[in-house]
Amino acid sequence: MRKRISCETHYCQCKCGRIFECKENSKQRFISGHNMNTVEGRLRLSKLYTGRTKEEYGYIRRISEKKKGKQYVPREIRTCQCGCNETFECKVSSDKKFVIGHNVRVRNVGVERTRGQIRVPREIRICKCGCGQTFESKVSDKKKYILGHYMNVLENRNKQSMDMVKAYMEDRFNYRGGHFFSKKNDKNLHYRSPEELIAYQMLECNIKVVKYEVEVIHIPYFWNGGVHRYVVDLLVYYDDGSRQLIEIKMKYKLKDERTRLKIEAGKRYASDNGMGFQVWMEDKLYR
Repeated sequence: MRKRISCETHYCQCKCGRIFECKENSKQRFISGHNMNTVEGRLRLSKLYTGRTKEEYGYIRRISEKKKGKQYVPREIRTCQCGCNETFECKVSSDKKFVIGHNVRVRNVGVERTRGQIRVPREIRICKCGCGQTFESKVSDKKKYILGHYMNVLENRNKQSMDMVKAYMEDRFNYRGGHFFSKKNDKNLHYRSPEELIAYQMLECNIKVVKYEVEVIHIPYFWNGGVHRYVVDLLVYYDDGSRQLIEIKMKYKLKDERTRLKIEAGKRYASDNGMGFQVWMEDKLYR
């Protein structure tokens, strides 16, 4: 059986009036944490740490760790390599070279960061759209504009419009489309939507239609300060020698301002070249 340790009770000497239990003949005079309630306890703590250097603080901590039975790990004092000349304590086996947060100050090539990664040099550039704002980027980066400012330049807007037209012609967009063999044209025609397929079938059944071409007319129009290209869906040839431009569009899309500008440009082009112009919507395709 375990030997019973005799205990006794004492009044806490911080004058809080509380009683605590401790071993017999123990030197404990306060309840845990109450020694700081007295002037004597606060003075003792201030004399212990006041005027001590970082090395002495580390020595006090290592002594306390030894008393608690923890394994001692050798440590040393190092100088931060960011140039601030501040010192820090770390393990001898550690690769740490900076005070916490100071690794981001390093902008030189080849200097290792805290996690062992190489810091890429960066620089400040002026946005070339003419706004006068600056941005930070990598030295090796080809970035010339702030995010979203590329379209502020008229030349860039025109270039993007031409790229979109080229992508349409090369069939690099994913739509609910496919290919339809036209007997009147004697070749496969690509359609980008079910509505275009219905329009092809209607033209095949119309005896007045000699042939029709898909996306061969490009009409320039102005929008948002730049010149864009409008690609008309169909150019239809009739047996009486007349021609007609047909745009296949859903009714809800006609509320869009850009769509209205396209249709107006198509009507002007058709009237200038002796053609007709029609917009085929649901009421004509699904009747």
